[in-house]
Order: sequence, then C-alpha cells, then structure tokens
Amino acid sequence: MTAFPGIPSPRWIALSCVVVACALLRVPGAEARQGVPAPQFDRFSVEEGLSQSSVFALRQDSHGFLWVGTTGGLNRFDGTRFLTLGRAPLDTVRLSHDWIMALHEDAGRRLWIGTHGGGLNVLDLQTAEVRVYRADDGDPTSLPHDIVTDIVSTPEGTIWVSTYGGLARFDPDSARFDVWREESERAGSLPENNVLDLEVDSAGNLWLGTDLAGLYRFDAESEIFERVELVRSGSAGPADVILTLYAEPGGTLWAGTAGRGLFRVDSESGDVRRFGSADPGSPESRILSITRDAAGALRIGTDGGGIGVVDEETGRIRMSPESLTHDVVEALLVDRTGQLWVGTTGGGLNRERRFDHLGTRTTPATASDHILALYEDRSGRLWIGSEGGLDRIDLSTGERMHYHTGSRPALASDRVMDIDPLLDGRLLLSTGGGLQVLDPGSGIVEGWTATAPVDEGLRDNRIITSAPSVSTPGRMWVGTWNGLHAMDLSTGSFEQIRHDPMDPASLSNNRIFALLEASDGTLWVGTMAGGLNRRRPDGSGFDRFAHAQGDSSSLSNDIVTLIHEGADGTIWVGTADGLNRFLPGRQAFRRYTTANGLPDNTIYGMTEDDAGRLWLSTNQGLAVLRPDDSAVFTFDVSDGLQSNEFNHGAVHRSDNGTMLFGGIAGVNRFHPDVVLPLTEPPVELTALATARRTWNPLVLPALDRIEMRPEDGALSFEFAALDFRNPAGNTYEVMLEGEDNAPQLRTADQRFGSYARLDGGDYRLRIGAASSTGVWNHEGVTIDLSVVPPFWATTWFRLLAALAILMAFSAVGLMLHRRRMREIEAERREEQEIHRRLMDSREAERLHLAQELHDGAVQDLYGIRFRLGAGPDGAESTPPASAGDGAPGSPASEMVQEVITKLRQICGELRPPVLTPFGLERTLRSHADTVRERYPDLEIRLDLDADGQTLPEPVRIALFRVVQESINNVVKHAEATCVTVRLRLEGSSVDLSVEDDGKGFTPPRSWLELGRKDHFGLLGLSERVRAIGGRLDVRSAPGRGTNIHVHVPDVQIMSKET
Repeated sequence: MTAFPGIPSPRWIALSCVVVACALLRVPGAEARQGVPAPQFDRFSVEEGLSQSSVFALRQDSHGFLWVGTTGGLNRFDGTRFLTLGRAPLDTVRLSHDWIMALHEDAGRRLWIGTHGGGLNVLDLQTAEVRVYRADDGDPTSLPHDIVTDIVSTPEGTIWVSTYGGLARFDPDSARFDVWREESERAGSLPENNVLDLEVDSAGNLWLGTDLAGLYRFDAESEIFERVELVRSGSAGPADVILTLYAEPGGTLWAGTAGRGLFRVDSESGDVRRFGSADPGSPESRILSITRDAAGALRIGTDGGGIGVVDEETGRIRMSPESLTHDVVEALLVDRTGQLWVGTTGGGLNRERRFDHLGTRTTPATASDHILALYEDRSGRLWIGSEGGLDRIDLSTGERMHYHTGSRPALASDRVMDIDPLLDGRLLLSTGGGLQVLDPGSGIVEGWTATAPVDEGLRDNRIITSAPSVSTPGRMWVGTWNGLHAMDLSTGSFEQIRHDPMDPASLSNNRIFALLEASDGTLWVGTMAGGLNRRRPDGSGFDRFAHAQGDSSSLSNDIVTLIHEGADGTIWVGTADGLNRFLPGRQAFRRYTTANGLPDNTIYGMTEDDAGRLWLSTNQGLAVLRPDDSAVFTFDVSDGLQSNEFNHGAVHRSDNGTMLFGGIAGVNRFHPDVVLPLTEPPVELTALATARRTWNPLVLPALDRIEMRPEDGALSFEFAALDFRNPAGNTYEVMLEGEDNAPQLRTADQRFGSYARLDGGDYRLRIGAASSTGVWNHEGVTIDLSVVPPFWATTWFRLLAALAILMAFSAVGLMLHRRRMREIEAERREEQEIHRRLMDSREAERLHLAQELHDGAVQDLYGIRFRLGAGPDGAESTPPASAGDGAPGSPASEMVQEVITKLRQICGELRPPVLTPFGLERTLRSHADTVRERYPDLEIRLDLDADGQTLPEPVRIALFRVVQESINNVVKHAEATCVTVRLRLEGSSVDLSVEDDGKGFTPPRSWLELGRKDHFGLLGLSERVRAIGGRLDVRSAPGRGTNIHVHVPDVQIMSKET
C-alpha cells in the first residue's frame, strides 16, 4: 500500500535534507547498480485518456475495473478507455478534490476515496451517488483532517482512515468517526498525527506507519498503540518514517521506509529483518510501494529508483530503473490476471508486459541480440549462447561474464549453437568451431575439433546440436553439419554415424538438426532434408520417416527442426511445415499447422510446462498447444516478446518451471503460469443509451434489467472484457436472445452494438468474451430487456383492432343482412299485399255474390212465393205473415221458403251481416249460434274479448274465416263433441285459438304438403293469416284433438296499410 507525504512537516523537510546530503557524499564505487532482466512496460498517460500523469493510488474493484487515482482526478479503466471523475462540473460524478491519495472498496460495493485536501469521498458503485466527509474543527466526531493518506477495512468490515490529523474509525450507524490524535504525554496513545499508511494483517491487527514516529500496532480492545522497533537508535531517523506497509498471509508484514530500506516484521514473534541497502542515498532505500507479483516475487516501488525485486534469501534488492517511464513509483498493484500495474509520479500508469527481456540494450546486456542457445543452472545463472559468444548472467547479482574467441579462456567460435549440462556440472558447448566443455567453477575450457583423418574423431566443426544418452551414461550424441557422432566423454573418442546411399537402413541425411534419446533409450535423429530417423533397438540401422506427397499421415516436412518427448512419452516433431505428433500404433503422424491455430508453420523450439501444455517458438511469435483438446494460444510482440521471430534451438526450461526462448532481438524469460493463467475474463457494459436516455456508466455493473418504451428508439451499448493482459487480442460474442438466432462475433475494435426499434416483448442481451489467450467466458454479462410495445402493437390494441375489423365486417354483414331483410320484408309485405288483395278480392266477390243473391234471387223467390199465395184475380188471399213468408199450407210455397232460407244462410256465410257494423266478437257469437242450430250435438264454448270497431276490417274478416273454416273442419272431420273459441286483444296484438276434442291428426311439415294432397282448407287459412301479418300454428296429434292458434303482432300495420 502506498502513501504520499503530501505537504511535508518541518521534521520531514529536515530528514530529507539529511538523505540528500548522504547521497552527495557517496563514494564513486557505490554507484554501480546491480542488473536484472528488464521488464517491459506499456505506458498510459494523458495522451491515452488518463486525466493526469502522476498516479498515487490503484485499486481493482469487485467487477474487475481498474481505478487510478491521480493528482488530476479519479479514473476508471476498462482496458482501452479511461472514465474520469473529479470536481469539474462536466464530470460524470463530482468529487470534493481532484488529488486522489487512497482507494478502497468495501463489501457493500462502495468505493472509499481519500483526497489530498478534500477529505473523504464515498462513491456508491450501484447508484453513482457520492457522500463527502470533511474535517470540522468544531466537531470531534468529524474526519480529523482533509488530507487522507490511506483507507483499510478489517475482516469484520470496520473502516479505518489515516490522515494528517490522526486516525479515524468510521461508525456506519451514526456516519461519524471515532478519532485518535497525538497525545505525547499519555503512554500507549497515538504518537504522531501524520499517519502515512495503514495495513490489516492476516490476524486482523491494524498497523500504522507514521511520519518520524515509526511503526505501530493498534490493540482494538485496549485501544493502545504498541511501537515496533525497526532500527534501535536514540533519535528519530529515516527508519521512523514509514511510507508504505504490505501484509501477507501467515503474519508477515513488510514496511518501506524513507531512507533505511525495506523491513520484514513477523507480527507474531516481533522478529525484524532488513532487506536492501541501509544507505539513505541508495535507490532502494526510499520505498513508496510494495506488492507480490504473480510469480511470487516481492516487488518494491521506490522514490527515484524505479521498481525492484527482493531476493528474500540473500536480502538483496535488484533494481531496474530504466524500464519505467518515471522512476518515482507511488503505487503497485497486481490484478486478478497477474498483471503488474505501476503508478508513477509524472510517468503516468505503467503496465508490465508478461515477458522479461534480456538483450544488448538491457541491464545486464547480452553480447548479441541473435540468441542461439539457452540454459539456466541450479544457481539461477543464465547461460546464453549467441552470435557473439557465451554470456553468463547471475540474476541474483546482475553480474555478467562474457566468453568469446578473444577471452581467457577462449571459445573456439563466437557462434554457440547448443548448451548441454553434464553430470559433473560442466557444460558441453556446441559451437561453429567444434565441441567444447566448460567448467563453470574453474573457467577451464577444453575442446574437440575436426582433425585428419576425417574418418576418425569429430568429422565437422559445425556443431548444430547435442543430446545426452539416457541408456549409456557418459555418452553424448553430437549432431554436426556432416553426420552424427557418438562421443565417449571419458575418453573423448567419437563414433561416426553417417548416411550411406547404398544402405536404406543408414542415416537418411548427414546434416543433423535435432537429436533426442527418449526415456526408453530410443534415439531419434532429425535431419536437414532427410526427414526423421529412429535408431533400431539392436543398433543395426535406422527406420526412416519422410514426407509423402498426398499422405496426410506422413511427416509434414523433411526438414526436422526439433524432437521433444512429452511427459506422457509422446514424441513430438517440429518441422519447417508444422508440428507432428507421432502415433506409434499406426507408425504415422498427426499434423498441427496454421489451420489448427498455430501462428506459423516453422517450428524452432519446444518445451513443456507442468500442465502438459507445449510451448512453441515460430517465425510469428510463441504458440501454446494444449494436446488434450488441441486448443492453441498465441503471443506476439504486443505481449512483450523480444520479436515475433525466434531462432532454432534457442529454448530451455529450468528446474523451477521458468522458460527461456531466444530470438533475433534477445531473450524472453517467463513462468508459464504467470503469462497464461487460464481465467475467464469478466465482461461489463461500459456505455448504455437510448434516444431518450443515457445511463451513468458507473451504475452499469449493477444493472440487470431495463425497460424501453416506443419513444426510446434504438438501443446502443459498449462493452469491455476486463482482462488487461492484451486487450487488443480480446474477442467478443453479442446476442440479443429473442431477436438474434446466433451470437455475433466481434473483435476488440468492435466493442459496441445497437438494435433498432424492437418489437414489444422480453429480451436478454448477453455479451461473452474470450481473453487474448483464448479462454472464453460465454456467460459474460446479461441484461434483461423489457420492451413496451407502441399502443398499436399491444395485445389489447390488436384485440381491439381485430374486434373493430370484426365489427366492421359485422356491420357490413349486418348492413347487408338488414338490406336483405328489408328486401325480404319488402318481398314479404309485397307477398302479404298480394295475399291481402287476393283475399280482399275474394271477400269482395263474396260480398258481391251475397248482395246479388240477396237483392236478386232471394227477392225473386219472395215474389214467386207471394204469387203462389195470391188468388186468381191476382189479389192475395191471405196477407203474408211477414216479408218473405210464403203462403201457408202450400207445398210449393214451403219449398220456395226453404230455398230462400238456404240462400239467406249462404249469404250469411259469404259475408256475415254483423261483421262490419258490430265487430268480430259479435260476429263470432252470431256464427256460433248458427252452428248450434244446425249441429245441436256440438258444444261450442266462447271466450271472447270485445273488439267493437278496433280491429281493421281485413283482420276481422281473416280471423272470422279462420274460425269459420276451423269449425267446418271440426264438423266434417274431427268427430268432436266440443269446440272452444278464444279471442284475446292485448294492445295492438291479437291472439285467436280454436280448439276441439276430436280425433286429431298429424300436422304436415309444411302447408305445401296439404296442397299436394288437395287439402286446401288449412293452406287457405295460412295464406289469409300471412296476408294480415300474422302467424298460424297448428298443434295436433292423433287422439288428442287439434288446436289452431293465430297470432297477429300488430294489427295497426294493417290499419295503416288499409
């Protein structure tokens, strides 16, 4: 953790003068700096969007964003873009001050921000709301000072804040502070108000680093501050200015001082050990920041010396100041992928590349950038063969020794092609001038070169490679440009093994490029143009494997560059055209090329890590092949490689798993678990907007659902994978479930998306990502999206629209129906009119006939009857009893009288004389009396409402005819004894029924059936009733009588029509 002194106190100024004086008085010899493989860094400053180039605080939040505190505001970094927060009016979130000193995230996703003069800011990362706490001299529970140097929390969640005015503990219930200030007169009190740094150890103890008062541990129960002595001295000195603290699991606490170097404190035993130089002027004496990197090395940031690596065994600190953009390192952070971030004063933010680099321009330097051979011994010393000789570099001291043709001892050639350790600790060197053995202890070099006769000894000085024999200790296999040699190390003798054109079991080619004696004792030999050779177990010759055109199971190319045996015994063969896996069961090969993801087909070097992954060097960078699923990961110069181009055979894996690869621009040294952690990259939205609304970027990580309305328009968004190792190599997949059929793949330059107006419904936006190493996080980030459809697209509107359309169709149908009904009604009325007029015509005929009979025939009969009763002279013998009576006693007169009576009955039936003047009810009674007279055995019952003159004449006539015809039918057919006639008048409607107790009959399905059988009585009644707008119903069954019912709903219509 890092603290910056801020505005210095007078004591701090005095101490700084002492440190500067000590630096000026150093002896010249002390200026020699130790070297270390120089890390490489990417720089982020104002040009890349950082608000200011002095970085004092770094923090990675729970979602993976990197927060960078500068003297010009707070920045959130997503790998490619900085979002700035400060006190400017246009900032997304306004803070109380731009100079950020400390950052801390609590369990509630609140970011605590300590400023240099603006107090304490608490940013809620879920709502983007900021609360500010300032010092108030009149309030003892306020923040003690507006310069906040550090913020930490205990495992229980207690927040502690260090300031230039004392120590404060935040009380969440009251939102106030418990404050401890300097009380020099009280034992166990806070000895110094200027608290520069805080740390909580693994046991939950709070540690304080103060300005000139030293290191303290706070006992929360007794509230006593206990001093821990780093250096015993009588007065305050540089060791009492604690600039930074760093706690590790197990109780170890590291303290960086302002001139006395680094101290390790065992929090349980109290043991203290110093690391690095105690010289106040040395670059590692003023330590501003401490962290442990992903490889397990303890790293320090210094005030003017850059960064260094602590050797915890020797106590030395190895510095590499020239690798940074600025040598004042205020903050160090290792993110979740193992990436080291460095905050500098004036040099911006630096990100360490994953590969250490050694070359001619590093400290220490190699003799040449063209690296050909590599080896790291058990002492941690690097042996580097190149075009410029052999370099030995001690990583613990930075010491370098260079062997070449002009050195003592001298190399046979400055071209060192291979380095192999021997069992006695010596090194076997394959050079362009022969074979040499170097004793690292004594420095003595002895060698072998080609001599005459050529058939004995070493045949060629151009040594390409060598390999130890597993089956025969003390034997080395040596590959030259002119054959294979078996060397006896004890005697220095050589056995030559060469190609014989006449022997197909001989070596296929004399130019040896690769050698391996496998764990089972089998010797494998790779040649320049003769493919791969496997020595037979009995030593009688070789089995050859060559490339066969068109055979994909053959060796991919006859130039064999390397042979490697995997931990599982698999034989891997690198060629100039891909990697080959030997399949012993089939005596064939499986190929891996650029088609499988390799960056290039020329394989220069190969080694294997503890996870079984194969690391390959090529002309286009490094590749990592995972054999179990054939997954390939790649690295290039953007990851920190010396170059994309590597050299043949320049590869080595040390005992601790560290790997070395050499190329045309130096050496890369790294641990595979550091550069290739197989972690899924977190993915987050970084921007979200519609046409009507833009979300604050800070709240997007907590956003899981949004609602859109029609007026919102298109949805646009941006996103980022928070894997900072190589953001340009990250890839993405975007899918809007419910809209897209499959994910859309995006590159690092396409970290955005948009969807135009969406149909109403529920969707899910899902964004996945893969890191530059190919590890996918398919789940990624998801946002549920509810789109409220426009009113015209809602279900209710569609239902209403469908209903409206249905109603429209119904209305049209109803209109057509009504029109048809009107037509039918018109037709019905026309038919009724026709029927009525026919009935009226018939009634008129009947009336005319009755009148003619009455006025004509009846009157004539009366005259005849009168003459029959007169005397011879023409006078009446006896006056008639009444008009129309015949002469009594005369047969002729009686006969005439009978005819007159019948004619009068016929006239009454044709037209009842009482119907018109007296109405229907009187007519029916009169008719009933007539029937009774004629049929005395038939009982006629009448239940009639009086109608007077209310019924229109057509209705009266039609209803009378119904009763008349019905009674005639009863008399003729029913064999009834009783007939009941009912007449009901209710308003404008009329109901008439004639019911008998006769034998009944089966009513036809239609009146037409009666007409077809020449039964026209009921058919005629039906026509009469229809003519007046009524309905005739006949209910009857055999043996159950008959009921004839007529209903006229509105007699007034007939009245109007009449």
